[in-house]
Amino acid sequence: MAQNTNRPLKAYVRFDGTGRIVPSSLILRRKKPKVGKWVEIPAYECCNYVPTTTTTSTSTSTSTSTSTSTTTSTSTSTTTTTTTAGPAECPEDYTIGQAALGGTIAYILQPGDPGYDSNLQQGLVATVADISTAAEWGCAGTLISGADGTAIGTGNQNTIDIMAGCAESGIAARLCGDLVEGGFSDWYLPSQDELNKLYINSVAIGGFAFDFYLSSTEVDDSSAWLQDFYDGNQANGSKDATYHVRAIRAFACTIPR
Repeated sequence: MAQNTNRPLKAYVRFDGTGRIVPSSLILRRKKPKVGKWVEIPAYECCNYVPTTTTTSTSTSTSTSTSTSTTTSTSTSTTTTTTTAGPAECPEDYTIGQAALGGTIAYILQPGDPGYDSNLQQGLVATVADISTAAEWGCAGTLISGADGTAIGTGNQNTIDIMAGCAESGIAARLCGDLVEGGFSDWYLPSQDELNKLYINSVAIGGFAFDFYLSSTEVDDSSAWLQDFYDGNQANGSKDATYHVRAIRAFACTIPR
C-alpha cells in the first residue's frame, strides 16, 4: 500500500523501563512506532527538522520486434530518507512561574536530578489550574505493575502503566493522560518527587488549594502517595478516596551558545 504523504509528521520520543527518555530517540513519523514505549510530543515546539522525504523514480522501456510480439520491461526504485532531530534551541531562558509551553513553568531541572543534561534546559510544566478537585487514583485492591516510580522523570511512565492496567473511567491518571491543553497532549500525573516540586514552587505556579493532591506513585494495592499542599506533608492515601489533581508535562530545549 502506498504511503499517505499528505498526513502530517508527528514527533515521538522513546522511554526506557525507568521512565526516562532514551537519549537521541526523538523521531519524526506519520504513525506511532509499535515497538517500545513511545510518546508523542508537539513537533513545532520541540524540533528544528527536515521532514521525511520519499523519492520514487520509474523507468519504462518498450521494444517491439518485427513479429506480432511486444516486450515491455518496467523497473521502479523507491528511496525513503528519514531525518531525525534533537531538541530545538530554547527561544528564551524559562523561569519558574512563567506562562509558557501550554501552562506554567513549574520546575527547572538541576544538577543531580535524574536525566539532567548541562547542555539542555529541562523542566516541568503544570496546567494553569487543577484538572479535578475530586478524582480517585482508581482500581483499589489491584496492584498496577510499573506504577511505582518516585523520581523526577517517572511520572509519565507511571501514568502510562496506570492507564493500561486500570480500566476505570475518570481516574486521575486517565484525566491527565487524555488531556489536551495549550496545544499539547503529553500531560501526565506527576510522580511523588515531581509533585513535591510543584508544592515547593506552588506560590509561583499558582492556583493550588490547601488540600491533598494525588501523585501517580503507587504504594500498594490499596493506596498511593499524596501530598498536602497546606504543609507539604506526604502520606499514603486510599485509592478509592477523592483528591485534587494537577497535570504536568516535561520539556527540554538546547541552551543558546
